[in-house]
Parts: sequence; structure tokens; C-alpha cells
Amino acid sequence: MNKHSLPPTSSIPSQPVKEVDPFCRAFALVVRRHRERMHLSPGRLAERSHLSRTMIEFIEAVGRIPTMGVAVRVARALGVQLSRLTHEAERMMQL
Repeated sequence: MNKHSLPPTSSIPSQPVKEVDPFCRAFALVVRRHRERMHLSPGRLAERSHLSRTMIEFIEAVGRIPTMGVAVRVARALGVQLSRLTHEAERMMQL
């Protein structure tokens, strides 16, 4: 890989979780619910979003907080805009 090429999509970074923020927990649940409604396995969502299965599992388990780029890939793979996922997570926190 030369210095101007992008890293492979499966190596897109995310932030490790130290203390779980309530929004991050809600976002993880929203992602999982959308994935399950579409009858997708974590592996299939990974393929659709060009991420690793491990990354999807970490996101859903709040083991990793996705970067914006990763979150957008996941949203697109789920067929929704990122704003919809974040809005649902915010609403979930209000319950």
C-alpha cells in the first residue's frame, strides 16, 4: 500500500470503550434491532458494510464506538440514513 492509498475497509478504526455512554449503548441496540429486522447475520451485515464481522459484533456489544465513517457504512448497509439510527437511539434514551 502506498502512502496515498486508503487502508482496507476492514481495518477502519473505532474507539475502544472505557466507560459505556448511554447513547452508545442505545445506538448499539438500534443497530442490532435493524439488523435483526432485516434477517441479517452479523457476518452478512459485515459483508454489506465492507467491515469485519468482529467489528459489527463489537459495535453491537458496545465493545467499540464506531467512527462516523464506520457508522455511515453500517447505516447504508441497513438501508437507512445515519440520522435515523441516531434519532432512534436518542428516543430510546428518553424512555
